[in-house]
Amino acid sequence: MDNILPSVLSIIESADRSLQEKSIAGINRKYEGVLHERALEQLRKELEIVKKQGSAPGYLAVWEVLNAVDAKPEEYSLKGTGGSSLLVYALGLSDIEPITSSPALYPEFYFGLNGEKMPCFELNVTGELKIRILEYYKKNDIEPVHLCFDTRVYEELSAEPTKNEKIINEYCAPVTYEEQVKCYGLAHGIGTWEGNAELLLKNKKVPFDEIIGTVEDIYEYLAGHGLDIRMAYEITEYVRKGKIHSFGWGKGMIEALFEADIPVSYMESCEKIQYLIPRYLAMKGVAGMNARQKGLNHEYI
Repeated sequence: MDNILPSVLSIIESADRSLQEKSIAGINRKYEGVLHERALEQLRKELEIVKKQGSAPGYLAVWEVLNAVDAKPEEYSLKGTGGSSLLVYALGLSDIEPITSSPALYPEFYFGLNGEKMPCFELNVTGELKIRILEYYKKNDIEPVHLCFDTRVYEELSAEPTKNEKIINEYCAPVTYEEQVKCYGLAHGIGTWEGNAELLLKNKKVPFDEIIGTVEDIYEYLAGHGLDIRMAYEITEYVRKGKIHSFGWGKGMIEALFEADIPVSYMESCEKIQYLIPRYLAMKGVAGMNARQKGLNHEYI
């Protein structure tokens, strides 16, 4: 027993060094000039969080298997907010660039405001990539920590838009990339479109850019109206998880919203939402759809 803890610490320390080397190499390949310095500064912050968490081995495990099976970006996406992390992008685990992306991504939704969130290493994958991953584990006699494949995996990487997407895109007629991202979020959330954004737009109560389609839409809106960042973050997390819909507003939230002159219609919209997707997944979905329309991608399962 006395040797277990030192052994584990040694493994984590080694993983920290390896992760740092790989991610810095990625930054050096992907950025230059002022952006390179900005990226390195952000990467250092994220690596420090990872070091405190002891989560470096998880990143390396995902990196290793995806590289071993020659996975292409169009074959998978990280579930949740993983694409908001510069570290994830630097490792090549996401092809969505988070530093200058528009609409913006926020690493706090992946790490938490104080690095309190442990990372999620779940992947949405195509059927073909799933086979290659399973064959890799079998060939190398490795027991995967966890493999989960559900129907939503194939929906999110599907070649055909869902019924909701067709309806929303026809009604909203998105032109810009940002508008497409919001529409994708509306189509894949629960309680976001029907009886919510649909009515707000039909009744012309709010402009399209104030409609809630993704997690980050709320955060930006509230922070832009002067709410304290911590309160804006907490409210966003409550809406994202459907807590306000199910249990009502948390302590001090209503007071903060009224103090910031947030419209009642916006609060009511938040109350109807049961689930919101992160902006990264919406961006990934839109990028995939646009690429398929141009004939750049192959068959999805």
